[in-house]
Amino acid sequence: MIMNIQENNLSKRLRKVREEKGFTREKLAREADISTSALYNYERGTQEPTVSVLNKISSILNVSVDYLLGNTDEPLPTSTSGEELKSQIIDEIISNLSKENKKKINLETLKKELNDSLIVARRVPYLNSIPVGTSLEDAINDAKETFLVPKGTEIDFALKIQDDAMKPELKSGDIALCAKVNKLEKGEIGVFIHNKQGGIVRKYAEYGDTIVLRAENENWENNEIVISKREFRREWKIAAKVVGVFQTFEKETNDKV
Repeated sequence: MIMNIQENNLSKRLRKVREEKGFTREKLAREADISTSALYNYERGTQEPTVSVLNKISSILNVSVDYLLGNTDEPLPTSTSGEELKSQIIDEIISNLSKENKKKINLETLKKELNDSLIVARRVPYLNSIPVGTSLEDAINDAKETFLVPKGTEIDFALKIQDDAMKPELKSGDIALCAKVNKLEKGEIGVFIHNKQGGIVRKYAEYGDTIVLRAENENWENNEIVISKREFRREWKIAAKVVGVFQTFEKETNDKV
């Protein structure tokens, strides 16, 4: 299913928003899973994107489809855009079925199954790290990239793990999915910001007047940070709780000579 678009509005606004959001044409095309030449044609107004592609681009750029099409001057997506996206994707899937398959399949049943299986997603700030002297809010506001998470989940930002201190639960390169909190229970993994160290990820424990930030990797140097509550309140801040992880794959190595 191809969208009927106002060529000038889409081409001009798509390029304008892409540049304002700091996306190169190559990067946006890669994230939208389309060719760079296709995106170039959209911006020239010589090719029309499908519904699903246009919705994917609008989600990445965090603007509404109507804004890209020139139907509104309000750039922010509406709260119902997720459900509209599901409906549009389902309609496109149905429209692409052959006549033979449409005769064989119960379309209402298929629509229901697709609706139940599709996960509506949203984007959260992606942090490569939390540098020394930077608050969590500043790091989030300065984030140049986003990470796709299921809509409805309590995830406020994604943080790239920079070391193997929490291995095997979290290893270097994994993406920690984090919810902003100011309190943790014993055994929960959190993001902690130190005045002079920046952000780190550790497991939290509390024993009387003592707080322990523990690395899961027993071979990690200084795998336990043991401090008094008074010192913790003065030098540290609980920034978030790790509520999920997007794991990367390690390449197998052969140590044999």
